[in-house]
Amino acid sequence: MPPGWWVVDGQRVVAGPFEDRGEADCCDLPPEYVDDDEAISRLRSAYGSPRADGTFDERPSPEDRAWEAHLAEQLERIPGSLGKRWLAGDRSLEVAGAVAVATALVEVGLPLHDCEGHSPLGGACVAPAQDSISVTWSQHRRAIFRASELDGRFHAVQDVMTMVITDVLAACLGVTMHGDAYEAGKAHPALLDRETAEERAWQAHLAEQLERIPGSLGHRWLAGDRSPQVVLAAEIASAVFEAGLPLYDSDRQSSLGGVYVGRAWQADGYTVVWAQHDRQAHLHVRGYRVFDDVQNVMNDTLRDLLRVLGFRVEPDGEESGFLVTGRARG
Repeated sequence: MPPGWWVVDGQRVVAGPFEDRGEADCCDLPPEYVDDDEAISRLRSAYGSPRADGTFDERPSPEDRAWEAHLAEQLERIPGSLGKRWLAGDRSLEVAGAVAVATALVEVGLPLHDCEGHSPLGGACVAPAQDSISVTWSQHRRAIFRASELDGRFHAVQDVMTMVITDVLAACLGVTMHGDAYEAGKAHPALLDRETAEERAWQAHLAEQLERIPGSLGHRWLAGDRSPQVVLAAEIASAVFEAGLPLYDSDRQSSLGGVYVGRAWQADGYTVVWAQHDRQAHLHVRGYRVFDDVQNVMNDTLRDLLRVLGFRVEPDGEESGFLVTGRARG
């Protein structure tokens, strides 16, 4: 029998197979488990197939394999080869601490910044420090190049993103950030000399992100459409990407997290909401409470970030996020 999702009690198969984990989690239980809280507490959803002797042969699910591959790629961005050492089996406290922090950030949808690889893309830089782990935010290199032109917005964005890292790690791991991460995240003066090659790279990165906006709005912008609704969508997407955050690709049902920018149905504007990685959004590996806490942290941060970036932000009565209806006056 091909592997699938089952409900198991220890190594004993109770129900299945199911097409996905969500179906297994919500299935009707056999009569002997009804009203027996102790028995129900032993049940779990697992991927694999039953053996001939009735025991369960558990295997990594396709979602688990995709997550492990994605996490491994992200962990290799940690400076000092800490991520590579973890993947090679090093479980020292220094390595384990950095990996725990990095994993929590990736699970909620925040990318890691490849500090040593000099990547132009933004993200969280997780690095070893003296007896601690340093976590700072890096905006897209385009924002760093333009720091002197942004009238204080660069540093305001840096403050907002430093705070969200603090809040996310507090929600996920119960840890508190100390020290001045903002100072570590300031732009290096040498980066302020913009180069044409860097600008071309930015345009290529931005084009890929714009194509993630639902309703083909990004495609229309890239094709030359400058109607007001297309312009606003492109401006929102460009601003959050320049601040270092990826966009969520809802049309392709991506498993990765990011900023969802979608046309609002009940108002003139765009719904903006954070999407966590499927590992937390659908599997809730850290629990529903952590999911909700992180969702609130990230949505509040997006709201503050977009206000800092000069957008008019309003409550959205129909969604868990908020509405962006245009540029703020003044």
